[in-house]
Amino acid sequence: MPCGFAMTVVSRTLTSAWNRCSLRRSPTGWTAPLPETAPTLLQLLRERPPGYGGVERVAHELAERYGGITLSLGQHSNGSASGAASVAAADPLSVSYRRLGWPVLRLGRMRVPLPALQPLRTLLAPDRVLLLHLPCPAILVIGWIVHLLQPARGLHVVWHAFLDERRWWFRAYEWLALALARRATTVVSTSPVLLKLLAEARVPTDALVLLPPVLPVALEPALLALEVSPLPLLEVLCIGRLDSYKRFDWVMQAIAAVPGTRLTIAGAGPDREALQRLGDSLGLAVSARLSFLGRVSEQRKQTALAASHVLVLPADTSHEAFGIVQLEAMAGGRTALCIDHPRSGMAWVNGLALPPHHPCRDPSDLIALLQRFKAEPALVHRCGLQARRRYLELFSRDRWQQRCTVLEQRLRLIPRPAQQR
Repeated sequence: MPCGFAMTVVSRTLTSAWNRCSLRRSPTGWTAPLPETAPTLLQLLRERPPGYGGVERVAHELAERYGGITLSLGQHSNGSASGAASVAAADPLSVSYRRLGWPVLRLGRMRVPLPALQPLRTLLAPDRVLLLHLPCPAILVIGWIVHLLQPARGLHVVWHAFLDERRWWFRAYEWLALALARRATTVVSTSPVLLKLLAEARVPTDALVLLPPVLPVALEPALLALEVSPLPLLEVLCIGRLDSYKRFDWVMQAIAAVPGTRLTIAGAGPDREALQRLGDSLGLAVSARLSFLGRVSEQRKQTALAASHVLVLPADTSHEAFGIVQLEAMAGGRTALCIDHPRSGMAWVNGLALPPHHPCRDPSDLIALLQRFKAEPALVHRCGLQARRRYLELFSRDRWQQRCTVLEQRLRLIPRPAQQR
């Protein structure tokens, strides 16, 4: 009897330990047990939200509204006071939800997830709504693995952008990503342009949901209160990472060609030195018509917007699919200009039609627009008012919350009480 009792105790102890820390087979595939208090929504993305990019901001707003967990690659918070303090210092916005990091091996810009128990258990919990943020090769591979292990589990994707078709590895990635999207229950995207392209790629139309990004709740009223002040120069602003797919060089060439204009660039990146050399060669630095602010705080960015008349989003590839900074400019009553691209929603966002030069196709279009704005200050004002009206009609927080109801029905999400956000 004592022996039998001891065996029973050992058996139950081992079973309990197995259930707590290992994967098990269920009718829906391989899963990991969840704590009873686990959140509902699990978002998987490359960078830690809220971050500075559109992908992180979308994930941040969804997590603020619905709670849950964000699982990002290579970014960590241990939940301690010191860890929380360091995260708060690094983030442009505070958060009220849980963030986990997945250890990765970095190979250039690639991030390869390493075996780790906590991320795997979090990922495979069957009663969490899994939302994959694409594009990202590692996230795509993880999505396929989860789909194969748990074929009955709902698959939900946020399709942020199409990649550059000129490179074969991007085409290969896109083929695999679209194959996964065709199997998804829900595919969210940020503009009608991308939804149309997804439908043309045979993603079922009944799975498609439109949900553009939204500005932070505290930022919107501050921007809506901005007024345009007359200044001796036409102030042009660019905000973004100084990288090869952002054509800041086009904007600088246009500024050099149009007297009475001045350019401010906010952002950091690998092209900073090359752009500074270009500014010197164009004579912009000597004439004080070019300023580099580097990476700026949210408050400093608002100050730069308040001092500007026109914002230019100078991306010439589909990697820039929306341009959330356009929303900030539009809410502030600033004219937003962009470069035209058939696989991007940038031009749809600002909705500005000034044929034949906008949306811009090359530097000559941008030069023509700046010359016209310089000659017609009233046009700048009218375009700014039009931008603010478009923002309120399509992109305000009230409009975003209305659009969220479709997502809530699809994913069976329930917004958190306001006091928990």
